[in-house]
Amino acid sequence: MKRIVIIFALALIFSGCEPVQKRIETVKIISVDKQIETNGSNGNISTHIYWLINTDKGTFRVETAGLWACPEASSLKVDSTYTVTTDGFFKSSFLGLYPYITAIK
Repeated sequence: MKRIVIIFALALIFSGCEPVQKRIETVKIISVDKQIETNGSNGNISTHIYWLINTDKGTFRVETAGLWACPEASSLKVDSTYTVTTDGFFKSSFLGLYPYITAIK
């Protein structure tokens, strides 16, 4: 019985995920929110900083390092229009998964 509940819960969570394909979109920036996550304890603390960009086409995530990095995206201005390249694996606002902005033109 417990196994059925777990499988049902996972199916429910992942049914809200949509696959993301690489594409180029013109978006108008509504807000830019800096996110800071700090993990660890005592002498072993790590900090991860990223941005959530809310646009007229949805919410996107911007990383400053790594595979999906687009450091120039952190300087996006509210109420401006940009042509961006987006990519990723899945999107689900419930799980906090958003497509990445990987380039700005």
